[in-house]
Amino acid sequence: MIIFANEKQKTTHMLLYFITSLPMMVSLFWLTVLIVDCLKQFTMSRARITIFAAVTTTLYGCHFCYFNHLTEWLPVSDTIYSAATLAVFPLYYLYIKETCQGSPTMREKILSVLPSTAIGTAVTIIYILMNTNERQTFINNGLYGGEVLSLTGLPQLQAIIHAAGRLLFVMEILPVLYFGARLIRKYNTLVDNVYADSDYRRMDIADTAMKVFIATCVVGFVCNIIGRYQFASNIALLAVPSVMFSILIFLVMYAAHTQRNTIVELKNETSAHTCTKVSETNTKLPPTQDDTQTEREEVKPDAINTLRQRIEQMMHEERPYLKPDLKISDIAMRLGTNRDYIYQAINVQMGISFADYVNRLRIDHACSLLRKNPTMPLSEVMVACGYSSNSTFYRCFRKFAGKTPAEYILANKNS
Repeated sequence: MIIFANEKQKTTHMLLYFITSLPMMVSLFWLTVLIVDCLKQFTMSRARITIFAAVTTTLYGCHFCYFNHLTEWLPVSDTIYSAATLAVFPLYYLYIKETCQGSPTMREKILSVLPSTAIGTAVTIIYILMNTNERQTFINNGLYGGEVLSLTGLPQLQAIIHAAGRLLFVMEILPVLYFGARLIRKYNTLVDNVYADSDYRRMDIADTAMKVFIATCVVGFVCNIIGRYQFASNIALLAVPSVMFSILIFLVMYAAHTQRNTIVELKNETSAHTCTKVSETNTKLPPTQDDTQTEREEVKPDAINTLRQRIEQMMHEERPYLKPDLKISDIAMRLGTNRDYIYQAINVQMGISFADYVNRLRIDHACSLLRKNPTMPLSEVMVACGYSSNSTFYRCFRKFAGKTPAEYILANKNS
């Protein structure tokens, strides 16, 4: 039982508990949610983010032990912390890879666990070899005092291993951020070229999380240089990384929880249709784009141009863009061709994604409706144009009309 000298000391202690437990509690909450997600519908993508959440929860549990001076637990918690710190970034990358491109390679899996396993094993061995006095010396002078230069023997070796772990952590950051962000961009581009209603299928929140990662990594990098011991006695200083890491964890986990589409669904969609001709000529266009496709046939510009004209004519006459959740495969089926041909005619020839092409036509139709009937409820306009989401409708309207619907109606009244 802890006895406090005064009310101020009690308040300070409770505040320290709150600050140090915040990232752990956020992680634990999302770990529970993600486990439920896995039980409802198991996928490898969900399994990977659940493992990430479990490691993150463990990591910040070790943080809690350290900053609350639970010294009897430190040999164990410090060992787990040393390994978990080096595991979180690679594990998140594996989740991104599983979601955006498919199963990670064996090399990627090995590289993701190698640094954490090596450092965790080394730290464990040194703690076992230390006697009680050496462990206490390392904890007091190394972990809390920052007096690593005064250490000798096994405590000094332990300090060197910890420094190597911090260096490896810094070295992990840039590759994970670069390759992770690139995978997300490629995935979002593919989504935009398969679905007209791509908003809830894209990894926009995960992309935002990657950007927050950058800011958080800067904080983490600075904290690594300064040393954890500098934060142990300063609650105000400790609150900054604690809050930032909590926000990052929330964004990352929320993005994973709400992400329902993966590359699996996209591949199923893009491989659903076989190659057919796009013109009366005998020239075939390339088959559906796929990572496993190695052979590509030459494409005649005339064939693509002819298909583009057919698409524009069909859109003008039949207005399939008014159909909710329109997919590029729907257009391919209607024209008796392959979705990859449609992609080339729209994306390559017109220089626009399928989603933008369809939504531009939808907003043109919305503008036409509002010009004819300015009093028409926007909810009816939205449904009439093929939208099922208010946020998507307003975002697209502003993007393609340059105004909000209300501003557009007002501008037409004044003209």
